[in-house]
Amino acid sequence: MDPFPEILDRLPEWPETTERRQFQRIMVMLPVEFIASHPDTGRQIKGEGILRDFSLCGAFILVSKRPPLKIGHQLALSIALPLSPINEFDPTHIQAYGKVVRLEEPAEDQDCFGLAISFDHFPTFYPFVIEPDFPF
Repeated sequence: MDPFPEILDRLPEWPETTERRQFQRIMVMLPVEFIASHPDTGRQIKGEGILRDFSLCGAFILVSKRPPLKIGHQLALSIALPLSPINEFDPTHIQAYGKVVRLEEPAEDQDCFGLAISFDHFPTFYPFVIEPDFPF
């Protein structure tokens, strides 16, 4: 997957905050793809972006265009890991399911939109990309 260099040039500085989360947050930049199911129509919404931070209970994604998502929309994430597998069973992706809990408009000096995701279950490691089977 393309690492989205146009987004990387516009990323904000890492925030300096006091951690209040249940699980430690990891500041990381990795490519991510997501697919959501519109709650009213069932229409699938696909997108991609850059993972900014990640924990066992959620993630924050930066995207170049505002996706047609709202708070509460369910989605599936596929995060590509920067690992060279030794065999066919080594993980290359993290799969997670969750819901949008916050949408952020770009800051004055930025043009990336933000998606805060809360996971429904702990993320899972996979040795391949899987098409999400929505549990919702």
